[in-house]
Amino acid sequence: MLDSTNGLLRGQKEHLRRLEGEKDSLEATPEELAEAHHRPREENDKLECRLRSFVVRFGEHFQRRGSSTAFRGLTLISSSEFSLSRILNACAGLGDCSQGRKAHGYLIKLGYESDRFSENALVDMYAKAGDLEDAITAFEEISQPDIVSWNAIIAGCVLHEQNHQALELYIQMNRSGIFPNLFTLSSALKDCAGMELNYLARQLHTIVMKLDKKADSFVRAGLVDMYSKCRLMEDARMAFDLMAQKGLIALNALISGYSQNGEDVQAVSIFAETYKKEIGFNQTTLSVILKSATSIQAIDFSMQVHALSLKLGFDNDSQVATSLIDAYSKCGNIGEAARAFEIFAAGDLVALTSMIAAYAQRGQGEEAVKLYLEVQRRGLKPDPFVCSSLLTACANLSAYEQRKQAHVHVLKFGSCQTFKRVITHTD
Repeated sequence: MLDSTNGLLRGQKEHLRRLEGEKDSLEATPEELAEAHHRPREENDKLECRLRSFVVRFGEHFQRRGSSTAFRGLTLISSSEFSLSRILNACAGLGDCSQGRKAHGYLIKLGYESDRFSENALVDMYAKAGDLEDAITAFEEISQPDIVSWNAIIAGCVLHEQNHQALELYIQMNRSGIFPNLFTLSSALKDCAGMELNYLARQLHTIVMKLDKKADSFVRAGLVDMYSKCRLMEDARMAFDLMAQKGLIALNALISGYSQNGEDVQAVSIFAETYKKEIGFNQTTLSVILKSATSIQAIDFSMQVHALSLKLGFDNDSQVATSLIDAYSKCGNIGEAARAFEIFAAGDLVALTSMIAAYAQRGQGEEAVKLYLEVQRRGLKPDPFVCSSLLTACANLSAYEQRKQAHVHVLKFGSCQTFKRVITHTD
């Protein structure tokens, strides 16, 4: 099994190397590009076919940067709407609005702007590349939007957290006589979750069941997430239990829902229950259950999770390491918190901040100041929370000079409001 997996990976790498070589062969010199307009039509057609094939295959391997190379070649020959639409898809994947606009201009120049495939690709590109206003403009220029058009603009609004606008578009789509598919409903579930619309949650669930009783696991995970964010945890658990194949995305949504709604015992229990069923877990799962275990002061459970993370190598993940530091420090075990921090080799700003806060809360000002100096040594810019923790630590120090230095650093990094809040608190 391992040999076959390694063989597959080697094959994929070799394919990518061949595509990279093909990309280089498509990099035309200025002289070659200048001659493009003077070539016979048949030669340009052959070149365009090569470019089409290249864009499609390179896109399949998520090497989107190759599409920009293809775009430069396409602009000097008679391009098709298919090739330009593929490049728009690539620009969407890159978040490259600049190249996307060039492709849009070329579509207009060649008279392909009314092609349905191109129209939908434009909406999708602008939405994913960060320009929702242009995405809406492109959508409004479509004379008769189809389900793909509606899906692109609704998903774009949800992506940019314009939830009310997404809901209005969903209603407009229904009124236009176009019935949603599972992709539409996936966006609608996220939209409903974002606005915490309890009354709409169950309606959407009903539509999902009517549309397809065997809806894919991604949509069913969306149901769990929606109910959790709408604070309907009984419904979330029901949606999870009804899943024929329970996946990690749905499990994380359920555990996070319990944790965020203050049902920490349930969060810990569902993890223990599903762990035996071998659904699996990842860094997000461990981070969330550590937070819940901390809330209920379940130090023994936190230590078991720590052992599990060490066994599987998750202890060197920023999310897990920070949660472990927080769990141990809030349970009063600053020694274990320090050990968890030392094991975490990366020591990023989040982990450093958590450890500084842990020392400050436990009255170990000297240790907190040492770590703050480490933040400076690494060239990391302290955020207001670091400065707040530093000032709290300095409040426990008798050295007046250290307090003054801390004040200077807080002012330097623009955290005057933090300084005022901490001074007021300590006074």
